[in-house]
Order: sequence, then C-alpha cells, then structure tokens
Amino acid sequence: MKSFTEFIIEGRGGKPKYSDEYANINFYNHLIGSLDKKGSIGKEMRKAIKDKDNETISKLIDQELDNAKKDPKHPLHFDNVDDDGFSGKKKTDAHKDSYYSELERAAPGFFNLVRSDKGRKISSQGYVGRVAGGDHEASKKSWKGNPKGQGRFDYVFSDPSDSKKELRVSGKDYKGSQAGSAQADQASATLQRGVEVAATKKMKSSLGSPPKKEKGESEQEYKQRRTDIKLAARDKKRETIAKGAERTGEIRTMMKSTKGQSSQQQKDTYGKVQSKIGELEREIPGTSRAAGQEMVKGTGQFSRGKTAQAMWTTGGKSGSFRDPRQQSVSLRARAGKGGGREMAVTGDIAASDKEKKAQQARQSSYKDFMKQSQERINKLPSRHQAQALRNAQARQRMQGQLNQE
Repeated sequence: MKSFTEFIIEGRGGKPKYSDEYANINFYNHLIGSLDKKGSIGKEMRKAIKDKDNETISKLIDQELDNAKKDPKHPLHFDNVDDDGFSGKKKTDAHKDSYYSELERAAPGFFNLVRSDKGRKISSQGYVGRVAGGDHEASKKSWKGNPKGQGRFDYVFSDPSDSKKELRVSGKDYKGSQAGSAQADQASATLQRGVEVAATKKMKSSLGSPPKKEKGESEQEYKQRRTDIKLAARDKKRETIAKGAERTGEIRTMMKSTKGQSSQQQKDTYGKVQSKIGELEREIPGTSRAAGQEMVKGTGQFSRGKTAQAMWTTGGKSGSFRDPRQQSVSLRARAGKGGGREMAVTGDIAASDKEKKAQQARQSSYKDFMKQSQERINKLPSRHQAQALRNAQARQRMQGQLNQE
C-alpha cells in the first residue's frame, strides 16, 4: 500500500490545467470585441469603459461568464476554444474544470485593467491582445549576463489600425509570484545594473538646481565652478560604479563556486550571498530596488521595444494594472534547482496583505482538514483508503476555489 505522503504527491501532480494567460487574453478580446468590432457586446463594453460606467462593465462581465458556461454556441464555451493554453497542448474533457476556473479568475483582472488609465485607453480603442510569454530576446551587446533571456512581458496589446502602437505587459498572480530568477552571470549583471541606476540617481540628486552666482564672481568663474561641480559628481558616479563592480564580481564568484554542489552544500554559500547583497545595498543605497526593477522591466538587458511597460496582476479582486515602477521586488538568494546547478538569486513579488491573511487561513484550514481526514481514512479498509483520500483532496480543492471568489 502507498504511504500517505505518496498519496498527497499523487493528488498534486498531473492535473490537467488551462493557462491563466490564455484565459485572461481570450476573455479580454471577447469582451472588448477586438476580434469582432461590429459585435454588440464589444460595442457596449467599449462605450462603458470610455464612459467609466462600472455598473455596465460588471453586468457584461457576469453575463458573458454565465453565457460561456451555458450556451454551446458562445465563443468562450469550452467546446469552441482551440488547443492553445491547455496542458499537453491538446484540449481534453478533463481540462473543462480548469478552463472555467481560470475564466472566472480572469474576470477581476479584466475589471482592474479597464479601470486603470493605460488599460482604459487600450481597451476603449479595441486594442487586440495576444499571449507573448516565453518569447526569448537577444540581450544588448553591453549586457554582461545571459546573451539571451526570456522577455519581461507576457502580453502584447496592439492597435488594430497601427501595429506599431502597442503596450507590452508583464503578467503576475495576485497571490505572489517571481519577477525572475538569475544564476551567477545574470545575477551579477542585474545587480550591477542596480548599482548604475542608483549611482546615476545620486549624481542627479547631488547636482540639484544650478548654484547661484556669488558676489564678485565673473561670468567665466561662475561657468567654471558649475563645470567643476558637474565633473566632481560624474567622478563620484564612476567611483561608485567601479566599487559596485567589485562587489558584484565577488557575488558572481561565490555563486559560481556552487556549481556541482547539492542544495544542502550550497546552503552556507547562498546565506553569504544574501548578506553580500545586503551589504551592497547599505554601501550603495537604492541598488536592490533598481535591480528588482530590472528583473521586472528589463531596460538594462534588452533594447527599446523589448521591455515591459505595464504590470497586470490577475486572479483575484486585489489585482491591479499599473506602472512596473510601482512594484517592489525582494531579492532572495536560494539553492539551484536540480542536481548540481549553481545557486540563483530570485526576485520575489509578495502577495497583497489581504491575500497573505487568506493564505494563512487556508494553510491552517488545510492542516486541520487533512488531520481529520487521515483519522477517518485510517478506519477504512486498506483497499478503500487511496480513493477516499483523493476524494477528500478534491473536496478541499473545490472549497478552496470557492473561498477565493
């Protein structure tokens, strides 16, 4: 007989899933009517968005969600969508629950998008959305990290009348997610980008407004003094960047040394790397925030037109559609994933305070539930225990989804 732990693992793995990214885009395109400008739903929705008529927007969202489930002829009905976005790259009947679950999760994300300034502009004009996650882009020649990297945006919204007009959007889940994960070369380049941005900000701040001309100072002397101040500030910036390069080089070397080690062997090193990142921040304030922003936007690594311009947090009511510069990212050193892979630095995006409390409640509830279930299952004949556990897990997952609505 399989152990209780094995049943837990079995219950978590291999479940047919539908991509949240495709759910968000398909729901958006349908409601906006971006693929059918003459459709009545799209016309009504675009007008409501333009007029900031939230009541009509909410009514149409609920109406189309309901119709997608009940009307076999509806464009978003399960039978009418193609294979894109389904695990295994092929739609099966087993995907149906996940499909409708993700479609429901797309609703609050859509509402947050159309209420934001940028989102209102693109949606009221019928911009067409597409999934772009996974596309790899070439790095700038000056970039010292990976020569290629996964683009920072997951969606692209384009003006149907002018393909050059587009909005590139990074997608994240409201429960918390990652801005990126980087091994030695990429991590040190990202941190160095943070140093450069922080040093530039400090230089601009130190220069401030031009100094006033002193009494008895000639025009030539005044100009020279202003030039000297600027040159001194630039020299200070270069010194800061050089100092930062030494520190990020040390971090790179430490991270490289973990290649071939087990996760347990790497533990001591990634703790030291975390301390080094903290020291770098104290020495050059603003580095960590700027490095986190690089993970989100990619302005240092990629050329113009390849970076994220907005961040769309979806999946729940506490999501948002906003400027990436408003997003804070925490840098965390961790062990490499997979045997022998070198350690990495991850950019964590925390869940909202509301979701954190909900997660804690769900974790506590799950522990109590599994304890009670195991006590009940242990009393059953051994031949019935596996199925009973699967049924209990299914009920708990369903209840968890309902609690997140």
